[in-house]
Amino acid sequence: MSGPVTITVWDTYSPSENEAFNASLAQFEAEYPCIKVEVTTGVQVSTGNFEAAAKAGKAPIIYRDTSNDAGALFAGGLLLNLSKYIPASLLAQYNPIAIRNFELNGSLYGLPDNINYIVMFYNKKYIPNPPNTTNQLIQMALQVNKTYGVWGIAYGMGSEYGYRFAAWLAGFGGHIFNGAGYPAVNATPAAAEAMEFWYNLTYDLHINAPDMNPTLEGNLFSQGKAAIIFDGPWDLATYVKALGPNLGAAPLPVVSQTGLYAEPFIGSTGWVISVPQASGATPEQIKAAILFIEFMSGPVQELNLWKYAGDIPSYLPVYNQVIANLTAGKLQPAYMNGIMNGILAQAQHGQVFPNIPQMNFYWNGFHQCVTLYTVNGTLTAPQAANCWEQYMVSQMQQAGMLG
Repeated sequence: MSGPVTITVWDTYSPSENEAFNASLAQFEAEYPCIKVEVTTGVQVSTGNFEAAAKAGKAPIIYRDTSNDAGALFAGGLLLNLSKYIPASLLAQYNPIAIRNFELNGSLYGLPDNINYIVMFYNKKYIPNPPNTTNQLIQMALQVNKTYGVWGIAYGMGSEYGYRFAAWLAGFGGHIFNGAGYPAVNATPAAAEAMEFWYNLTYDLHINAPDMNPTLEGNLFSQGKAAIIFDGPWDLATYVKALGPNLGAAPLPVVSQTGLYAEPFIGSTGWVISVPQASGATPEQIKAAILFIEFMSGPVQELNLWKYAGDIPSYLPVYNQVIANLTAGKLQPAYMNGIMNGILAQAQHGQVFPNIPQMNFYWNGFHQCVTLYTVNGTLTAPQAANCWEQYMVSQMQQAGMLG
């Protein structure tokens, strides 16, 4: 750097992840005293928030985003192509899946700071051993409800936007897109069958808590009022604090109807850089931004994210260190070894997180149509699946993605 440089950063970390970020930021500023970092905390990941700021020329220089959300921003010309800045020798230090999450049409648009996906957290007080199939899931949830008077499961299909439902879509044999990138959620009965499965558990069997959203789900589970929840490592610290050695983690079960695993998205979050037109960054600021994202996706921050929040490292030397400690049973307290082994086992059964621009239309389509089924009751499950696909198709047509 030729002199002092200031860079702006939008921080989208959770509270426990933010502890890791603050520790790493202090080390970065000590290592690069000529770079001043202005951080805006508490920012929610949202394509719309960033897009509006970028089009007004007021975007941050650096932003932490999900790989798929950032893919849409990159396709829209709002993020810097990092291919010419990041050497292949550095990329080789990351899990290849995590790097592919931040690539579109052969171009690199971000560096990953973790690998993430949902797992099945369970309370050992109610369920000593996790279910391996959905039939076992139902039987255990019924038993928990009858014996302890608490909910067997807390999962609000009607309140989410399809992030967790994607696992069940895959488990019932469905796909989001076909090989040509055309919406395929209604190409088979899988989407409708998965919706009906969760409707049945909620409103017919009464073992899944109704009217849930992610916050309520987490509260029920933390308070011991639900035995099973589907969530990611980003909330691990909260559940460890609440349940301690009673906390268990395992892969999502096999769908008994199909023999297929429920496969969650295997995605990543990471650091991206705005194009200069969006942030007003100078060449010197871009140089500083490159240093920053390399540091915040490198060994210091990824080890901190693991220690403070349980994030799964995408940086291979740190990941290998974590695995070595797990293999040796060195995590403390000792019960954390079993929890982390359960979380890492989920990576064997997952689906690649689509980072193509048309994925942007997946979320609202799911939410609007499944709400009409589960909450309003104005659509059947097959009609909701068709509604979902047609929403995606119409949005792609409006965006000029279909001929």
